[in-house]
Amino acid sequence: MSLSVIYTLSTQTQDVAETITETVSNNVNFVSWNTLVQYFQDSLPTVLDFCMKVIIAVIVLLIGRRIIRFAMKAICRSLDKTSLETGMKA
Repeated sequence: MSLSVIYTLSTQTQDVAETITETVSNNVNFVSWNTLVQYFQDSLPTVLDFCMKVIIAVIVLLIGRRIIRFAMKAICRSLDKTSLETGMKA
């Protein structure tokens, strides 16, 4: 190889290395502590809204289970009092 080809390759390699270094540096600066804090502050209302919906869903589930259990017990008691066949009971 001639010296001009080697020089051209080394210049191109150096340019690529500088570009990679600059890109990585920009990405590292993008993910800084302040950026993360800002992201979580912006996301907080959405996360709280989701948590409230989950809490309400769990409360509705628990209340619904109690109502169903109460209804099942009431139905079983009434079937016991009427002395229907055992096949009619749940």
